[in-house]
Amino acid sequence: MKRAPRLPRRFGRSSGPEDPADGGDATDRPYEVGYARPPREHRFKTGQSGNRRGRPKGSKNLRTIVLEVLDQKLEVKIDGKTKKVTVREAVVQKIATDSLRGDARARQLILELMKMFAPDEENSPSSDAPLAKDDQAILADFLRRKKEESEATREPETKERTSPTAEQPVPSPDDEKDES
Repeated sequence: MKRAPRLPRRFGRSSGPEDPADGGDATDRPYEVGYARPPREHRFKTGQSGNRRGRPKGSKNLRTIVLEVLDQKLEVKIDGKTKKVTVREAVVQKIATDSLRGDARARQLILELMKMFAPDEENSPSSDAPLAKDDQAILADFLRRKKEESEATREPETKERTSPTAEQPVPSPDDEKDES
């Protein structure tokens, strides 16, 4: 199995005296081109990076642009009245209107939106619905453990109150001398 070649200590910079940037003379020894040692004419110039133009400051990604467009206000006529709404609202209103006019794709889309955002009473859990057997077992186990925990924390309190030593006075050393 071959070993990977050893990397120079500093990437992209020559570490030997053959590099004029390091104070050496280029005529002393020939410069070896290889791994992490590009030819001199292809190295980055001092003070320049590899991506000169780079990403311009203040440029926005697609998500930011889409959210800004959806939040813009539009004037829309609804029932003969002009109203300012966001693009989001206008799009949903248009989908709903098209679905009422018989557009099958709009109807499918509005039904998917309803499933995602509207509460569905048939599928929502109600307090009257019976629990499945697995759920009942989990709930019973939880309640049993909570009851054990609460009993364990109460025991020291009750022992302190009913302890016979707490009610009896502590004998003093003088009392012991009188008895003997």
